[in-house]
Amino acid sequence: MNVYKRYLQQFSAKTKFVFMYIGLAILILLNIFFSIITPVYQAQMIDLLSNNVKIIILRKFIFVFSVFIVSYVLEYITEFFIRKFEVKISEEISNDIRVTIINKLNYIKPYFFEKKGLGEVLNLCNRVLSMLEGADITTVIGLMKSMLLVLIILPILFLIDYKVFLTILAMLVVYIFVNKKLGILISKQSDIVIDKNKQLLNSIEENYSNWLNVRMYNRFEYAVNRFLKVNNSFKEASIKMKNFYIINSTVILM
Repeated sequence: MNVYKRYLQQFSAKTKFVFMYIGLAILILLNIFFSIITPVYQAQMIDLLSNNVKIIILRKFIFVFSVFIVSYVLEYITEFFIRKFEVKISEEISNDIRVTIINKLNYIKPYFFEKKGLGEVLNLCNRVLSMLEGADITTVIGLMKSMLLVLIILPILFLIDYKVFLTILAMLVVYIFVNKKLGILISKQSDIVIDKNKQLLNSIEENYSNWLNVRMYNRFEYAVNRFLKVNNSFKEASIKMKNFYIINSTVILM
């Protein structure tokens, strides 16, 4: 949690993002508004079509249809600009993180390079980026949007039908529990993937460093088989972690 807190303070909470965050907040609220009224007017349009068409109803239908189309289009337009803001902020933050890592390497004490190989340094950089990935601004914004939507939708559902409200509330509780468990599994598997990645980079570095010995003693098959073993282990760990992400995404969609 300290890492994420430092991440938010050092990289996300910069003055250059203030106007972007304000714009994002406005877009998210507009998107939620349009996502609510679009199905409402869609339902009204279906009700009108099920009645006998008269002049008064036809005028009302044209109005309802127009509002539905406009809200539908604006919902996707706001979603598009939300994604653009997310990508812009996320890439700016990622760029700042990479520059910070390079600056750290430039000023780090010399004995660090004597003890650490290139593979270990690259893996350390990957580990830092992976740790910060969980606090990525896109994830934070998506969570904020979901929370705002829930806070707006739940009171409306309660007023419409308390049984539906209780059902949705129960589903949210189950989702939070499942998501927490999946988060723990993903975190553990992420550590395994990072460790496997370290082994993979070390294997590549070792093959590169010992290229002369491999050729002199005709150890091509040994070198390849050793690398394939490490590579397959990394591949299986990566697939397992991605499967956890797929399950998590499926739970969200449900």
